[in-house]
Amino acid sequence: MILPEPSNCGLPGFELEMSFSPAMYITKPGDLAVTFWLNNEEVATRHIKPIETNRPFGTFVSLIDDFEFYRVFGNDRVASHRWNRITYAPVVHDRITIPPHHVALHSLTCMDPERWYTDGHLRPEPMFQFEADTATLTGDVQVRHLQIIYDQTDPPYVTERIIRFRDTPAFVEIPEPSLADRATVTFNAPSSEQLGLAISNPNDHANRIELMLNGSPSRTRTLTLPPNGQVVQMMEELIGHYHGPEESHLFIRGDLPFAAIGVDIGFKRIINVQLHLEGIVKQKRPVPVPQFASGGGWATEIIIHNPTNTVMTGRVQVFSAAETAVPAVLNGIEATAFEYRIEGGESTTFSSRRLAS
Repeated sequence: MILPEPSNCGLPGFELEMSFSPAMYITKPGDLAVTFWLNNEEVATRHIKPIETNRPFGTFVSLIDDFEFYRVFGNDRVASHRWNRITYAPVVHDRITIPPHHVALHSLTCMDPERWYTDGHLRPEPMFQFEADTATLTGDVQVRHLQIIYDQTDPPYVTERIIRFRDTPAFVEIPEPSLADRATVTFNAPSSEQLGLAISNPNDHANRIELMLNGSPSRTRTLTLPPNGQVVQMMEELIGHYHGPEESHLFIRGDLPFAAIGVDIGFKRIINVQLHLEGIVKQKRPVPVPQFASGGGWATEIIIHNPTNTVMTGRVQVFSAAETAVPAVLNGIEATAFEYRIEGGESTTFSSRRLAS
């Protein structure tokens, strides 16, 4: 499909139909890989899952870079990619996946078409450069965890940006995790050596956390996190060196709700590992940030966005792994808690990274 004019749309909407043979009832319907182009230059490829089979369904595809996506929830314009052509092809992951034998694109729309911009660039300029002072690049890594306390009824949107400066500089952005009493981490066994997990206990009581890894043999481990405590370890530290199925699952269960994130730390990149949560807490609680690293070539930035039309206030509270409120340096100020006031539709950032003067 070719557009008459190039588009900046960052959230194109598709109404399409993916038709499969009757064999889909004993197999698994495959995804559709959609590639966006600007003339003959590839811009991005995204996958669309068959939400419905053999009948039309609607879905959106994001062309927004991870570090820009939080802006969608505000009122500002959002940087995207410029494109004017779409191609698509079936994706087959394994032997039990079948591709669609027919794909019909019924309509293509754009969500909020006036919000997107590229400033003439194919890709938006990065929001920051990999620059920091000596204190950030040297010394030991300090590990903390945070709680974002808010005074209003509805919570802010919180995104954590973890930045690595040593080796090959890289960063990852992680949306704040929901509190839950069960979580499942799905990973490929060869990547277990570089998979890191952070679990925090934002409760006033100790929390017994049970870890169970599938495989042959399966493995279990029980941790007890103190009130407002935390554990940050690589997968091998948690359950030992592991060789199992190509797709493995780590099941996490807590006596009380907990917060957890996973990151795949590679030499060239850092990737957020999605966790499947169950028993999500619905009532008002502080927003948890299970991992906060600074120093030793690492930095963390916390982006707090106010999605409402009124002023939002609160504070960022810093804790050590052993439940104690401890100081951290954010935005050049050392404290155990940092107050914020954010106008409607705006954002503020707390950063442990200090730029060289």
